[in-house]
Formats: sequence, structure tokens, C-alpha cells
Amino acid sequence: MAISMLESQLNLLNLSLQYPDTLIPKNRDAMIVSPFVWSDEFPKQDLITLISGIFEVRSVKNLSTGDNATYKSLVTGFEIFFNVKLPQAYKKRGAALGRTFKTVAFLERMIRAITDKNQR
Repeated sequence: MAISMLESQLNLLNLSLQYPDTLIPKNRDAMIVSPFVWSDEFPKQDLITLISGIFEVRSVKNLSTGDNATYKSLVTGFEIFFNVKLPQAYKKRGAALGRTFKTVAFLERMIRAITDKNQR
């Protein structure tokens, strides 16, 4: 369910990039705001790790072109979806890819949670 919601959000983002005058109101305050926020329990670097993983495996496509989503479009989509700002996303991506232990720890926590849920 969460994945389909993310895919929907990314599809809307891709459409808004393709047709900015149609989907993005002139008054940005009139835009629908996502009801989700990134938890303070996890650093933003973990979100960058998640985005980087999705980008590296090329699991998200641009709805209008069928091309792989760009890193920038993924970051923008996640910023909108989680009501968070991720400044210097490229720099932090390099840090995420370079911090092997903590990156792996976050990803392993996600894998454990999914595995535990499947075993119930």
C-alpha cells in the first residue's frame, strides 16, 4: 500500500513536471498538502538513503516518457510526499553511499521489519 501511494505521488510529480501550468496552481498555497511527514525518529539521511536506493535500482519510471526517474525528481517527490526539505541532496547522497555501516543498518532495519511482518 505504501509503495502504491509513493508511486501515485511520483506519477503526480512527473505529470506536474510535464504539464506545470495545468497541474500546479498559480497560487502554491492552494496546492493539496500531503498528510505525511518524515518521522523525527529517523534522520533525513535515512530518507536520502531510501531515495538513493530507489534511484540506483531504477525502480521508478517517468510516467510521461517511460525513462528512469531522475534523482532530482525523486528528491522533489519525496520532499512533497513527506513535507520535508532535503537541501544539498546530491552532497548528502554521496555521504549516504559513503557511510556504509549506518546505511546498511537502516536498510537492514527495514528488511527485518518486513521479514518479521511476513512471519506473523
